[in-house]
Amino acid sequence: MVLIAYDNDPNTELHDFFDSCGCEARQICADYNLQWNTFTPPNLTADNIADSIIDGTICVIAAHGDNKGIYNEAGNDIISLQTTNYNFKGKGLYSISCYCAQDLSPHLLGLGACLFVGYSNELKLRGDITPFVTCVMSGLRSLLSGDNIKTSHNVMLSVYDQQIELLDKTNPIESLLLLHNKESLVVKGDDNLNIHSFN
Repeated sequence: MVLIAYDNDPNTELHDFFDSCGCEARQICADYNLQWNTFTPPNLTADNIADSIIDGTICVIAAHGDNKGIYNEAGNDIISLQTTNYNFKGKGLYSISCYCAQDLSPHLLGLGACLFVGYSNELKLRGDITPFVTCVMSGLRSLLSGDNIKTSHNVMLSVYDQQIELLDKTNPIESLLLLHNKESLVVKGDDNLNIHSFN
């Protein structure tokens, strides 16, 4: 099962981006006949995530973050250095959140997580969010298709490069923002593992 969590609260800055990522994650699951469970506000809580990941393989989360973790629409930790994270042992975390790769990544991997995808800096976007969603979600599509971590990482980098090249001709500023996001991308885990290796 894939756990999909995202902050689509209308009062949250970038809620439309997070909502698009969550919708895309559900569509990918549907495309590959995978079961999923979804949490959005007001059910986007640390307890719900910790309880649900036990029966899942990977948690896909799109919400605001900082170097210590990811938080919900009320500013409460969802996955952080302060929450219960032992349930991520043998699981993956695919996050679309600013800064979380700084401290949360080594923390979760140290507790036995198989995969961490996230960003070490601020995620930047403006204008049409479509290319930004395409880039951040491309690795998930690859992972859920059965590709291993190394292949999925390479797919993400390739999609980023394609979108950067396309936007460079029509919107150089957005192209630079995508380049910034690509350079902030962090993917950690055993290259040879795939979603079927998680437990």
